[in-house]
Amino acid sequence: MPSPLLCAARPCNIIEIMATRLVKSAKKRASRRGATHNKEAAPLTEIVINGDIHIPTQVNDLDSFRNWILSARRPQQGRFAWLNGKLWVEVYSELVNHLSVTELEKMRTKACGPDRQPRTEAKNGRHNRSGARDILIDEIVRIPRWVRDVDSYREWAFSADFPEHGRISFLNGKLWVDLCMETDIHSQIKTVITIVVGSIVLNEVLGRFYADKMLLTSRAVGLSQEPDAMFVSNARFAKGLAVLEKGDQSMEVSLSADMVLEVISKSSVKKDAVDANIVYAKAGIAEYWLVDSTIESPELVIMRLVGGKYVAARRHDGWMKSNVFGRSFRLTCKKDASGMSQFNLETK
Repeated sequence: MPSPLLCAARPCNIIEIMATRLVKSAKKRASRRGATHNKEAAPLTEIVINGDIHIPTQVNDLDSFRNWILSARRPQQGRFAWLNGKLWVEVYSELVNHLSVTELEKMRTKACGPDRQPRTEAKNGRHNRSGARDILIDEIVRIPRWVRDVDSYREWAFSADFPEHGRISFLNGKLWVDLCMETDIHSQIKTVITIVVGSIVLNEVLGRFYADKMLLTSRAVGLSQEPDAMFVSNARFAKGLAVLEKGDQSMEVSLSADMVLEVISKSSVKKDAVDANIVYAKAGIAEYWLVDSTIESPELVIMRLVGGKYVAARRHDGWMKSNVFGRSFRLTCKKDASGMSQFNLETK
């Protein structure tokens, strides 16, 4: 039965339910594993492909592969093989059907090329001692053997070997690899929120609004990913709570942000509603905006950071108040003449 707190004065939303029930159980599991909040780089524990294929990092040689593939933990989808010291994964990525032959050949050449040692280890004369082997997904994405924590993920993300297509994030001790294409609804929601909120930030000179393709990293909590959008206020920069280490040439916001937006797709339900909820709260992000694009009537949910965890703002006739921007917002949708959804973000 849904929590009365979530149902008060408004109907329950799937995001709010997951963001309370599942986050609680995830925190308990993290506590049992002895999770810490120190500044050491969080270790990689699992690789998640398209939201439902989980590969433990312990699968690093032929014997561990056989034990995994013959166990109940074997994924129900995809094909897997251990060949030539690599774990080959076929998930029939949507990218394969959307990229040109030239683009696919370029990706396969990069993915299937020779091993490369990370700059930091090569500089220090160190070699990989974990026994981990590369993972190749549909022969277009290669996860190097040395990516094992948030620092090595960042080095990979800023290198020429990082895939040009797909979304890959380090979040809550997991490497999330999403090779699914965005739906029209997902793109429309993200775009309209970016236009409206980005215009407010620009016109009122509030700070910086980033629409996609900007990395948000907090080493202390094991976070490094590209949100659908985020806002960092002038005040947060001035206090040193957010940093652009390379100024105008930065590709990353370090430490924290005031607001982050994630639009949930079918392949990112658990990542966005559960794991991101936990880690964004640990990073001190004041508001987490969520929209579930997989349901029939998507709504904006504004989660406020209260006492170290997120609590959904009260909804009044579809309106939700943002303390970060000092106004209320409502996501609405209507059908055009062709039956396509047209979204608008209202504000007051």
